[in-house]
Amino acid sequence: MKFKELGKTGLKVSEIGLGTEHLFPESKETTVDVIHHAIKNKINYIDILFSVKEYLEKLAYAIKDHRDQLIITGHIGTKDNNGRFQKTRKVEECKKEFSKMLSTLRTDFVDIVNIQFVTQKDLPQIYSSEGLYGLALSLQEEGKANFIGLSTHNASIAIQAANSGKFDMIMFPFNFVNHNLPHRDELLATC
Repeated sequence: MKFKELGKTGLKVSEIGLGTEHLFPESKETTVDVIHHAIKNKINYIDILFSVKEYLEKLAYAIKDHRDQLIITGHIGTKDNNGRFQKTRKVEECKKEFSKMLSTLRTDFVDIVNIQFVTQKDLPQIYSSEGLYGLALSLQEEGKANFIGLSTHNASIAIQAANSGKFDMIMFPFNFVNHNLPHRDELLATC
């Protein structure tokens, strides 16, 4: 496995990472098998998208003896709504969900706290000192997150985030389907 530096973090992550969204509906056994197979194959980057209790419990069981081998991104921006995730921009809800995530995963911190699902409508609240960026900064100051990231499906927002200097990492989907996406090449050049 080859390793690359992730954004401005200085962290060396495997070229192939493991997103866990697809494990949301899977059994505990399947979740453990997938994560253990990834670890066995030197995949060290794991992205934990939701703060839904049952999902987190499966992940916690899978990573319990491997936390020191992993670079984990934990997201803020959704809450548990009766076993389903629901987008939220309410800071207190996100803070509560993040604490629940750490507790359920039995870890004191995530390597990266990621502000997720950012849209144009979200930007004023995200960048506000009382918004999710302010929450991410406080989590970083408290030692609950080492770095701050942002994820979006909008190239213009990703460019703004990269140019802001506020984020250590940006998650954006690059694939063959969106090859002709407006601002895609500009985003790549910016990053």
